[in-house]
Amino acid sequence: MLSVERPASDPESVPAGRPTCYRCYRPEALCYCAELVPVPNRTRVIIVQHPREQFHPINTARLVERCLENAEVVRGPLASLGPQFAHLGVAPDTALLFPSADAVDLADLREDQRPRAVVVLDGTWHQAKTLLRDLPQLAALPRVRFTPDQPSDYRIRKEPDVAFLSTLESVGHVLGRLEPQLDLTPLYELFRRVIDQNIAARRPAESDARFRFRGRGRGYRLPEALTRERQPIAVYAESARLGGARAGGGLAERRRAPLIVVAEKLDTAERLCILLETGEHVRPELLDHLGVTPARYAANARSIESARAELSAFLGEASLVAFHPSSVALLEGLGLMAHRPLFLKGTYCDWTRSRGREPQQWGSLDEICAREALELDAVPGRGWLRLEQTKRLFALLRRQALDDASKDAELPS
Repeated sequence: MLSVERPASDPESVPAGRPTCYRCYRPEALCYCAELVPVPNRTRVIIVQHPREQFHPINTARLVERCLENAEVVRGPLASLGPQFAHLGVAPDTALLFPSADAVDLADLREDQRPRAVVVLDGTWHQAKTLLRDLPQLAALPRVRFTPDQPSDYRIRKEPDVAFLSTLESVGHVLGRLEPQLDLTPLYELFRRVIDQNIAARRPAESDARFRFRGRGRGYRLPEALTRERQPIAVYAESARLGGARAGGGLAERRRAPLIVVAEKLDTAERLCILLETGEHVRPELLDHLGVTPARYAANARSIESARAELSAFLGEASLVAFHPSSVALLEGLGLMAHRPLFLKGTYCDWTRSRGREPQQWGSLDEICAREALELDAVPGRGWLRLEQTKRLFALLRRQALDDASKDAELPS
């Protein structure tokens, strides 16, 4: 066991706190290194870890790395993750575990279609999407998913949905489907033991007021951008997942390509819709969801260079309003600078939480609009629908921000 503890008699030393094992990065009293039982997995497991997860107290990626014989973690500053991943030399049939709509369920793959390596993202859902956005090597991988047969046993961190699992549990489910004969008992036992130890070691104070009422007395204030910006532009952008079937029926290498951008100047109601060339066939079902016929797409799709020029002229230096960062990230991927973007999902969640109305699940933009009973105009296609929903949610939060400012102005000085 590797541990460091400064002698108390050293006048130059800084208090070291609890002795720590620097193999598992746990307090010595909670070290699990002596209890590790190696699991000889055949499938290569590559975990790409968001920098903010590296020193999380219960780092399940580290548990996987220490327990599985064929596993590795790519960690470090965000800018270094891409080069590190590029040097791993991943096999052509490597797949990314990510539950997007185009992901293939592992249970549906024949034995000869199963990937030899699986990449798993370690972090919150927002952090995982950040990794996908910033690391094109990951976005280009074919995607797989699984359907969990039981809720998470990760009793320390609350997941946003009962179907969401910790990194360790996700890896266990993947290996259970790809290598049914593999005994994963040591991995799950280690996981439960670490969780139980952490819960038992908590101080009583960790369950009362200091944690439950952090920030109490400081009311939540909606961002000033809701009332300060006079000429915001609402935007929605969507990409297509492209790639054909590989010979032999295996997973095909795919890539994301920008497909549609819709925007509206909220002060003048001036609108813009741009369809973009992808260089490959776009599924008719996707175009149908967007309210675009294949003939219209073929006639109106623009090159990246042409689209960039028109979008730049339309957006100018106005502030952007989007429901989720993915729309702005797609614009930035086209080479456009986003000026003072306001993301409504996080703002809405903070505002709702501050009013004591936190739901069990935040849900999608559709669910949020239904929850707030926002009236929507009939519009053709998903692009314009998402833009209409974004506008309505912005208007709701703007009215609330103006009401709050008015009440503050009425208070005696």
